Amino acid sequence: MEAEEANSGHGLVHLKCSYNNKYWVRSSKEELWIIAKADQPNEDQSKWSCTLFKPIFETGNHYGQVKFLHVQLGHYVCHSKETEPYNSCLLAESEDPRNDLSDIFNYTDLGAMFMLPRYVAFKGNNQKYLTRGLRDDGISEYLQFKSKQKGGFPYVTHRVYQLFDGSVRIQYGGFWRRDPNWIKHDGDDNTTNPNLKFWPVKVNENVVALRSLANNRYCKRLTKDYKKDCLNAAVSTITSEAKMEVSEVTVSRKIYNVNYHFRDARIYELSSFIAASGVYYNETKESVEAEVNLSFTDTRSYSWNSIITSKLNVPTTIKATIPVINNKTIQIVGSFDGPYEWGDINENSNDMEITYKVRVPPLCEMSVNLFGTEVACDIPFSYVQHDNLINDRQDTYDMHDGLYTGITNIYNFNYDIAKYL
Repeated sequence: MEAEEANSGHGLVHLKCSYNNKYWVRSSKEELWIIAKADQPNEDQSKWSCTLFKPIFETGNHYGQVKFLHVQLGHYVCHSKETEPYNSCLLAESEDPRNDLSDIFNYTDLGAMFMLPRYVAFKGNNQKYLTRGLRDDGISEYLQFKSKQKGGFPYVTHRVYQLFDGSVRIQYGGFWRRDPNWIKHDGDDNTTNPNLKFWPVKVNENVVALRSLANNRYCKRLTKDYKKDCLNAAVSTITSEAKMEVSEVTVSRKIYNVNYHFRDARIYELSSFIAASGVYYNETKESVEAEVNLSFTDTRSYSWNSIITSKLNVPTTIKATIPVINNKTIQIVGSFDGPYEWGDINENSNDMEITYKVRVPPLCEMSVNLFGTEVACDIPFSYVQHDNLINDRQDTYDMHDGLYTGITNIYNFNYDIAKYL
């Protein structure tokens, strides 16, 4: 969910679902259900379709929790106690805070969080990759920044498991484990032990800092206690030694079986513009049927992206159809099959020329304008991702976090009498 600040201010927000890019709104004038269905935000508090909410952040024992007040109703949003299929759906029915705490929501700030890919390598600020350490009598259980190249798969490969609360567990043989502050790779498969859970903080597009949920400190490269360049949950701020460059251990990637969820598509207008203009001068004393030639460039763009997982500079090919907007409906007009930089915008431009016929009164100058409206559609999609990892290992899995965005132009004519000659 994305919170967009309202134009009216006062701490009010619009809540937009990232899955379909639609806003929270009442399901109808008669009902109190809250659904993600509105294509545009609405700040008119006199209308049931108003999308304004007031977040009320809890303090004290409820840190990291929030309530939402539906502004138009003055009701708190809560989890429904209805039977299936409406159990736990959102309902704005309570004028007062609920004693059963069903109006309290735990929240996670995803803006500062790094959504790590499944298989990654970490490189420290000593330009060496994180791998298992060595000691005189054999392999150490500590993690150490010592490998000079990523190609030493599987010795630099770490498997990331995303947990529902936003934290991660990381596996390297065993799971990463804090003991007492050194990070070892001998942990068991325990999803509740905070010593095995880490919070990935995004420093920039490919740099992450990992905070231990056990002691709330960031893991850094540390030389101490006869250990050199090993990982330790040691610092309260993100120092240079705590910054790790993250990369995927993936040679190439294929995206296919793209399945668009058209029921959840959103169509919305971006801007209006004058695409072309023309003028006809009728210097006669009779009305004439005139032809005005208009030239313009028609541009369409489209992109595929993921709203949750990161894809870090992996050579990718995608095979998918291309939806476009036609008369406010979505239609498939072509397909794409080839290399694609995930998230990049592809543009197709065509030079167009059309002739518009208009009757011009005698002794008049007639101007003709072709108006364009830039219209976008956001369509969630599922897909299959096939990764070729280093050392010829392959991994294929279904993904459900895709978002396709297409932008096209819709045109209409307008004309008027500019002046008499």
